[in-house]
Amino acid sequence: MALCRTASTEHIEIGAEVFAAELIFPEEDFVSSMNELGVQPGACTPEHIVRIKDATKTTLSHQGLCKRAVRFGFAREGAFEGVTWAAVRDRVFGIPSWRRGR
Repeated sequence: MALCRTASTEHIEIGAEVFAAELIFPEEDFVSSMNELGVQPGACTPEHIVRIKDATKTTLSHQGLCKRAVRFGFAREGAFEGVTWAAVRDRVFGIPSWRRGR
């Protein structure tokens, strides 16, 4: 009985995450944003993910955006392993003034 509940709970949780992600940033909008940036199939970089998150002001996590990039073929599985998102943001947009000090 416990195994059935566990599997069922995992499926419900995955479904809830997919539903929430679609509400936060619809897949159609994501694909459109990737196309607007000119991202070619399999060529999505962490910099693209950071730019899309910033441009759209989505609250979807970087990891959520990465999962979508893989799902829609913009990136390969494992392409974003080990990425430090704060470092990528700093590289793309510069270090924020509040972190630079005076």
